Amino acid sequence: AQVEVVNILQRLRELAVQSSNDSNTALDRSFINTEANQLIAEVDRIANQTTWNSTNVLDGTFTNKQFQLGANANETVSFSVDSTKSADIGNYRINGTASVTAANDDTIDAHTLTVTGNIGTSAISVVANSSAATVASQVNSVSASTGVNATASNKLKMHSLSAAGTVAFTLGNDAASGGSSAISVTVNDKDDLRDIKAAINAVAGTTGITAEIHSDGNAALVLTHSTGEDIKITSYNHGTDGSTLDLTSLDQDGAVVASTSTQSNTVVLNELTTDVDYLLDGGSAAADASYSILNSGVANGFVTALTLGAAATGTLEIIGTNGNGDSITESLALATSIAGSVTSVNSFATITSVKQRVAAIATSGTIDIGVVSSINADAIGQVRFNSSSAFNVASSVVTNNNDNFLGTTAANTASLSALSTLSLGTSAGAASAIDILDGAIAKINDQRATLGAISNRLDSTVSNLTNIITNTEASVSNIRDADFSLETSRLTRAQILNQAATSMLAQENASKQSVLSLLQG
Repeated sequence: AQVEVVNILQRLRELAVQSSNDSNTALDRSFINTEANQLIAEVDRIANQTTWNSTNVLDGTFTNKQFQLGANANETVSFSVDSTKSADIGNYRINGTASVTAANDDTIDAHTLTVTGNIGTSAISVVANSSAATVASQVNSVSASTGVNATASNKLKMHSLSAAGTVAFTLGNDAASGGSSAISVTVNDKDDLRDIKAAINAVAGTTGITAEIHSDGNAALVLTHSTGEDIKITSYNHGTDGSTLDLTSLDQDGAVVASTSTQSNTVVLNELTTDVDYLLDGGSAAADASYSILNSGVANGFVTALTLGAAATGTLEIIGTNGNGDSITESLALATSIAGSVTSVNSFATITSVKQRVAAIATSGTIDIGVVSSINADAIGQVRFNSSSAFNVASSVVTNNNDNFLGTTAANTASLSALSTLSLGTSAGAASAIDILDGAIAKINDQRATLGAISNRLDSTVSNLTNIITNTEASVSNIRDADFSLETSRLTRAQILNQAATSMLAQENASKQSVLSLLQG
């Protein structure tokens, strides 16, 4: 039954690969999905109806069964057969976190990943500034010890160009064999980035990075490094001062990575370096007072640094949005005695409210928000951890999303993408189905290997018991029965002795007769 289930899963995998191909229309994929649904139903039928001696063996109820191996109590071997239902087999997964930071290099800290799978546990040392590709390779190098493997990919959405003009930047990666190339493109329409796409693809052989049109249309591109190396954009420049370009992290499926309180999912490239007075206190401000937003000098407040014009204490609260339009609230601790600078973690696309919290500003004055140069960005790829069985991965560093590959959760438990959820009606569904089917096939094969090992063990047990029986019967024979060979040899000896005595007596009688004959003569 398990052999047939694997055959069905192999057929489903062929259909998944077929459906992933965009040469198929939506109608073609609907036909493929119809067959897939029937095959999944057959997997469930086999699981529910496979029995031996009226006992179901593949529906998950065949657990902790035992064979009595010896003549005495507790001389047993126990085993179980896992369920092969479509809801119980598939791919267990932990999705790592992709991120993008406004820097010319990533901010990954040195840390330890502890991978605990169904086979065992391994600790992986991640060096600072590692790429997703490197970490995935490290995980795969110990997969024989953990039962967990990993894939890496890096996708970055380039979008929201604020103005037409000449866009220039250097594109590269962290791969040892990779390189970088200068990109310079004249964009005639800010909502059409196809010329940038062509320029990126023209140097893909050097950078390893390709570009395609995003589902949003020509106004957005998806940059991809298929092996998961960093995507580095440096020296951004636009022919029109202050013109911006947004970069947003995507996961391996192309979905936007969610922003957190400690990490924005978007970096806004902008070479403008002039400080502008955006906020004016208009006099001494009481605690919890709001500052008016002047919003003059620059169209958008792309903020990465705030400078206090006077000594202040307490906390400055900033409420706004990031480049993706998500709301962000950030609190910054202010200098306690002298005027100084504080830097926000997030990059704000717009600011809707700024408040001085807890304490009052000591003197009247202005608070300057510096629009600083943001000409570099480093996108860190996503690592996906996969296994056919449940597992977990823990990280020793969980401060920010861009410090590690697992976000801010220390211990991460895999979730099951079950065969029952498989859908081949779309290209994205077909791509996800391949991982699900690989996990399901590995699960069934692992169970077959376990049962084969038990079967071989029982063969050895039978041979051992046969030897025991043979030796026991030989011992009983020695105790209860005569030793035929020994008794035969004894009988032969007695017969020889008897015959020898008879012969000697006959010879003795014959000699006496000879003497008598002589006397008679």
